Amino acid sequence: MEENNDVIVFEDFLTERKITIGLNIHGQFVSSFSGKGFSIIEENNLVSLLRLLEIDFSIFIKKIAELIKEFNSQSPMIKAELDGFPSREIVKLALSGDRDYWVELSLPWVLKMGQRYFSQEIIGISRNKKIGQKTRHKQVNY
Repeated sequence: MEENNDVIVFEDFLTERKITIGLNIHGQFVSSFSGKGFSIIEENNLVSLLRLLEIDFSIFIKKIAELIKEFNSQSPMIKAELDGFPSREIVKLALSGDRDYWVELSLPWVLKMGQRYFSQEIIGISRNKKIGQKTRHKQVNY
């Protein structure tokens, strides 16, 4: 995890065991947990961001969009975009895991983001015997 403390803007997500998301001077998304310094968000550290699924998707997107807007107003040379945040990858990680909790939290996000992005993971849920039957059957309705 690459440390990066050149953060221009940031926003707190979740108050209990706080997650802070920000944008650094290069327009890269960074995260901090309980105020312990910022690290660039990369594929190998997405597990720590699964708790973002506890936030209603609409509220989450609104906060990320506001963060990007603030960054873009302060950074004339580099522009951040919503697609730069790995929301889909976080949802895919949750759907690919063995925990009913994360799968269930990710399902409303799947509906809001579009099922077409997660078809392989949704098929995988129905075949994953480590996921409870109730959850496996629930995903069929999505």
